[in-house]
Amino acid sequence: MQHQSETPDSKRKAVVIGGCGFLGRRLVAMLSGGDASLTPSPEWPRFDHVHVFDRAPFVETDAERASRERGGVGLTSSTGDVRAKADLIAAITGAHTVFHLASLVDVGLKKNTTIEEINVGGTRNVVEVCQALGVPFLVYTSTED
Repeated sequence: MQHQSETPDSKRKAVVIGGCGFLGRRLVAMLSGGDASLTPSPEWPRFDHVHVFDRAPFVETDAERASRERGGVGLTSSTGDVRAKADLIAAITGAHTVFHLASLVDVGLKKNTTIEEINVGGTRNVVEVCQALGVPFLVYTSTED
């Protein structure tokens, strides 16, 4: 697993698992204070720090970075695999809230064991790691696969 930078201690750290995907990028923007296309409502939860965990590296645009910095929200990212508990432990440690969005979608008609490993086994790992670390909140989305 590779880390973009070290995560500072924070009472309000959000971790977005699958933060490089379509939904994940939008959620990261919202948790970081919004961007040019949307602004979160005052009721939206506030975090001091957002950590993005994905199998792909997270790259922030200049506009996203500027918006996040205006809001005073820190951001780090790491790459890893939901099937590896050690990767999850490193990413989730210190989290107040974990948003689990990672999944693999397949439109094929044949059974794909990788989908089950990621979508079922990976989700089980996320839940177990959150429980072991005492994370107060876990938000989960799923696919039909």
